[in-house]
Amino acid sequence: MKSSKEKTVVRQAQIIAAALDVIAKDGFKGLTIAAIAKKVGITNSNVYRHFSGREAIVEAIVSEVEISLQKIISEACSKNNLPSQCLENIFLKHIEFLETHRGIPRVIFSDEMYSGNELLIRRLRGIVKQYMGGIKKVLKKGVEEKEFDSGLDIDAAAMTFMGFIQSTALQWILFRYSFSPKKRGKKIWKIYLRGIYSR
Repeated sequence: MKSSKEKTVVRQAQIIAAALDVIAKDGFKGLTIAAIAKKVGITNSNVYRHFSGREAIVEAIVSEVEISLQKIISEACSKNNLPSQCLENIFLKHIEFLETHRGIPRVIFSDEMYSGNELLIRRLRGIVKQYMGGIKKVLKKGVEEKEFDSGLDIDAAAMTFMGFIQSTALQWILFRYSFSPKKRGKKIWKIYLRGIYSR
């Protein structure tokens, strides 16, 4: 039998998942406590029992993004992996994460989400900065090991890495999730890799 604490964790996870489903389908404007409650199959008051309101749910989603991105970086690179293999693992795992959490791209790339919430904006910037730092570390290692071009602009290469993921996610939303980001990502990855390989 689950303890009350375990039940709370499960219910909060259900609410976050429901919120992401609502965002994926109807955008941030459609994210209401009533819509979330309906999706989970509970009353509005039950949602408020776990979160103070919509903003608190968005903050919980951002926390999930932070944990997931940290996990992607830490699990993608083994000691025996070449830097290119490490980067490819990060790239594809990131896209796979977005594909299995449809609402996440809208959370990350929507200004509407953070309007008036400077604290949340700073937090997201910190998450992105930390993630980019991990990418730059791998790119730098690739240059040092002569796998990547010696004249590679690390900052620009990291920005391009993120840009490929962002553009894939935005197109996926625009075309109403009609293609697999991971399948498309594999093709995009080959183009990116050709641009950074040692010549």
